[in-house]
Amino acid sequence: MLLLRLSIFTALAALIAWGCLLLGQRGAATIETLLQARAEQAVAALDLDWATLEIDGLRLYIDGHAPDPFAQELARITVAEAVALARVIDRTSADLPPPPNRAPLAVSLLRSGQRLTLTGQFHGEAMRARLIGYLETLNPALAIHDLSGTAAMQPPADWGPEIPVAAAAAALVPRARVEMVAGRVSVRGVPRDAAARTAIEARLLARAGASVALDLDLVVPPDPIVPFAFALWKDDGGALRLGPCAARSAGEAAEIAALLRREGLLDATPACPVGLGGPTGDWVGAIGAGLEALAVLPGGRLSLEYRDLRLSVPEGAAPEALALARARLDEALPPGYEANITRTAEESASTGAERLGLGQWLRLLRREGETLVLGRVSHAEAALAVETLAAAAFGREGLRASLQIGKATASADWLDAALTTIETVAVLESVDAVLTPDRLLLRGRAFDAGAVDAMLARLGERLPNLRVQTAIETAPPPPERRPEIMPADCAERLNALLGARAVTFAPGSAVIDPEAPDALPEAATLLRRCPSATLEIGGHTDAQGRAEFNQRLSRARAEAVRAALVALGVEAGQLRTKGYGETVPIADNATPEGRAKNRRIEFRALAIEQTAQGGSP
Repeated sequence: MLLLRLSIFTALAALIAWGCLLLGQRGAATIETLLQARAEQAVAALDLDWATLEIDGLRLYIDGHAPDPFAQELARITVAEAVALARVIDRTSADLPPPPNRAPLAVSLLRSGQRLTLTGQFHGEAMRARLIGYLETLNPALAIHDLSGTAAMQPPADWGPEIPVAAAAAALVPRARVEMVAGRVSVRGVPRDAAARTAIEARLLARAGASVALDLDLVVPPDPIVPFAFALWKDDGGALRLGPCAARSAGEAAEIAALLRREGLLDATPACPVGLGGPTGDWVGAIGAGLEALAVLPGGRLSLEYRDLRLSVPEGAAPEALALARARLDEALPPGYEANITRTAEESASTGAERLGLGQWLRLLRREGETLVLGRVSHAEAALAVETLAAAAFGREGLRASLQIGKATASADWLDAALTTIETVAVLESVDAVLTPDRLLLRGRAFDAGAVDAMLARLGERLPNLRVQTAIETAPPPPERRPEIMPADCAERLNALLGARAVTFAPGSAVIDPEAPDALPEAATLLRRCPSATLEIGGHTDAQGRAEFNQRLSRARAEAVRAALVALGVEAGQLRTKGYGETVPIADNATPEGRAKNRRIEFRALAIEQTAQGGSP
């Protein structure tokens, strides 16, 4: 009996031990499942999808390859805070960040007219003041827009002689970009003419001496060609003779030479002169169309002045040939050019060559506040009258005149027509007028149809003997352009906008809350009015949680705002990011209201040179 009782007791004890063991295993499995689920949720909240998790009892392993050390550390901290009961073992790897930019400190001077923008980084305030002092002495009329900064470091021993060289280059060249680094000054610009280029180069070389390496690239634009024309004669035997010729570029000159060689004019090796004053559109195509039409005629003269193509043929030319020439012109003449075929009395090529292009000529081109006056007049008094009236009608600001004097048949009537044209077309917003001895080609745009009608009536009344051809568009004035916002004002307005409608995030996450009021489209619109601004997006958090985590989270949130703004069309180069974490509170972290105010995004205007330091590009 005793033996039986002992057996039953032993069996019961074994059964109880097995049950406890089973319950312990199930409890451990439940804890592992809970810990892994919490860690995976924390990783998913920060979009750390590269990280994989594995739990073994109270040990949790993190594996994967992070895009950068910041993401690697963020994953470790996030998991450690989510599973405080477990031991986190980090087995991840990460890409190393690129090496810091160690480019030498440099200063840039960008001049356009009388406006000069100064950017870059000086070694100290004294060096910047010295450069600005040189600029103000050499050209007091310059309006200097200073966007430069300074670095807290000692300048190289040889730094300093570059300053007067760079200042002289910026003061002397009307359109220029000057780059200055220790020991070297680079100048890219457009002087007024070849003589100015020679004088500027001599002065800069003398200033640079042997102590400063000088890199000069001064380009003088080609001179205007007046009249901008092409002429070719074909005699009864089919021989060709080239008259005046012009091209808008070296490439066009080569194309015209190829056309002439194709037509059999083998001595056309001297290229057409390249210059300003040509029409828009396919100039070479118009010449090619005229040559195709002339090829089917027994003889004649082809002349192209601006956009007006004339084909003069002998009176005895067959009607069939004229019809074929007209058909070729209609098919090949580019848009914007006009053609006219006329019968004329027989004349020699030499006589036509002597007469073509020697009449008085005027072209008036006005676009967006700039006025170009080109032409040929018979005497200096006529040139003075034309330039004076153009300055009175359109203003001297932006006026550029280049009138050739002499080698033109004098005509008082033509001068009256030129002055009447300048005075009358001033009502147009933009104008492209070409005046020859017998016609006026007038194109332009106006906002007032009534003013156009009055202008045309006045031209008809005062110039009854002149053939006037017009193509004038009328349209309502464009909406007023909104002025550019300066960088500091831009940052202030953005912060006011986000103060009213804050950008919010899910707790512990860098994902922008889609349910919150979206102020970012309005912020993107505002940023497009700040083209000269470079702004820092600063992320801030409250003081809850670990300081390291808060700093990284604030940086991630600033990056998220930057990515959203770039997606809305903001230039990526305008924006930099920085995470401040909990270090810059604006309210008391002891209250929920204060913590809410401290969780924020702030904008700060940066000087251009600061964008290469710290923060993301």
